[in-house]
Amino acid sequence: MLNTPIDVILQPFSPITPSQAGVQTVSAEFPCRYDYRDIELDLGSGGAAITPAMIQEVRLKANGQVILRSGGTVLDAINQYYKAPAAAQVLSLMARRLGIRGGAQAIKGGTLISGSAKDLSLETNLNTGSFNKAGQGISSLICEIDIINSPAGAPRILPFAQVTDPYPGGAGIVRLLDKTSFVAVSGSNTASKSNALLYGDPNHAMLNALYIVAPTSVLSNYQFFFNNNLILQRTQAQNAYLQQVDALRDPLTFFNTYNGVVLEWSPTGFGDEVLNIQDPSTDMRLIFNSTVAEALAFYQDSFGYPFGRPDQG
Repeated sequence: MLNTPIDVILQPFSPITPSQAGVQTVSAEFPCRYDYRDIELDLGSGGAAITPAMIQEVRLKANGQVILRSGGTVLDAINQYYKAPAAAQVLSLMARRLGIRGGAQAIKGGTLISGSAKDLSLETNLNTGSFNKAGQGISSLICEIDIINSPAGAPRILPFAQVTDPYPGGAGIVRLLDKTSFVAVSGSNTASKSNALLYGDPNHAMLNALYIVAPTSVLSNYQFFFNNNLILQRTQAQNAYLQQVDALRDPLTFFNTYNGVVLEWSPTGFGDEVLNIQDPSTDMRLIFNSTVAEALAFYQDSFGYPFGRPDQG
């Protein structure tokens, strides 16, 4: 089994019509015989660069299910939060986790089993072409991009990736980036399962982070309740400080771009510090203040098992 990553050039996206006002959708199908660390989109390979702002939405679909949905500039800001370079030419669809330096990977007999930084970083790789004993796995991988107001010239998006051979036993843990909408009022707001948050199912087994985009409002004073316990309470400034203190995150790019906020459970880089949200009886609520009544976009970064749990050795 090949554990050293190799570079592969993937199938180019369908042709982009240059100088087209409005929205056009292009797509590409990727082979299901790799364990993908991430999928990179080279936006400037045709001599007329596509910018992240021209990507109205990108959707990555596995077995027809959307596992990543985001606008181009939002995705660029999320990547920069984890200290990836700004998307001057390359935009990443991240599967692995950046900025991980270790943590407990399992509990056995009441004892925490330590996981290496590599194990915890790569456990959310997109493992395709591997099936568990029930025949579950990822057999189809398609990316769709809605491009708005394409440039002149010969624009083209060339995808490439770092991959290894798929590991056996099924897809395993999959990283999902879901998008929901929340209509905020001026003043105090409560986001829950009924209007913004996703949890209590195998798709959303663990919560890694929430990225909240506010078009004009300034958000502040966050309180996060988990099963009626208050587990997070901080101002915007306190949140930004706690995310920067270990020098592994950059929350200011996201805040300065969107007046938005990132609420992450592992900014210290310990990969086991995610929130277990898969129990159907789970209850979560986020209370926060908004200075303006407007629609906010919630992007939820979760780990789950949408394509079956892996075989246990």
